[in-house]
Amino acid sequence: MRSLLNGAIQLHCNVMKMGFGSDLIIANDLIDMYAKCGRMDMAGKVFDGMPERNVVSWTVLMVGFLQESNADKCLRVFDEMRASRVGPNEYTLSTSLKACGLVGTAGNGAGVQIHGVSVKTGFELHDVVGVFADFALVEQGRQIHCYTIKSPSWEDVSRANSLIDLYHKCGLHDEAEVSFREKCSERNVVSWTAMISGYGKHGHGQAKNQSLQGDAARRGRA
Repeated sequence: MRSLLNGAIQLHCNVMKMGFGSDLIIANDLIDMYAKCGRMDMAGKVFDGMPERNVVSWTVLMVGFLQESNADKCLRVFDEMRASRVGPNEYTLSTSLKACGLVGTAGNGAGVQIHGVSVKTGFELHDVVGVFADFALVEQGRQIHCYTIKSPSWEDVSRANSLIDLYHKCGLHDEAEVSFREKCSERNVVSWTAMISGYGKHGHGQAKNQSLQGDAARRGRA
């Protein structure tokens, strides 16, 4: 790691000598480079010295803090980005939601706010559902559940499958069952697998899974 850092510093010096230090794309790459070397202090110095920043600048800095498991700092950078009126992209939102997952229940309020940002900025909620599911963010899961009741677009099978996975990982098994039975007008193998694995992982017994497997087999023969 030390040799990598020395190489990064040498590269940075060469960039400055060549007069490219203020180039936006190169500065973003330098932030990413220092972050991957574990030197967020140096990444921060590059960021602070940038004459202009774009969404990539903010996002790579956030990712760097997240890689160090510094979720609080990651979320503070997100707040600063919003205050600077730079709009997020899907990677920014995904990084923020992962940070909420590391923070745990203390991050539930931030997660709901980020959920709101995702709607206002035009991102489909299914773009971030997987992140909610991976971190079992129950409160955010319930927020999405309320949204899906009002949104017929979630009857799409791929989106319904995402919801099934989310609900099971959040322990919302009744909601998963409703999504499976009522929202999946056309179920596929992913739908059945999500239900079977969801019940299995939460110890809901063989009877439930055997029933689902039987249904799946009969549907396959139809």
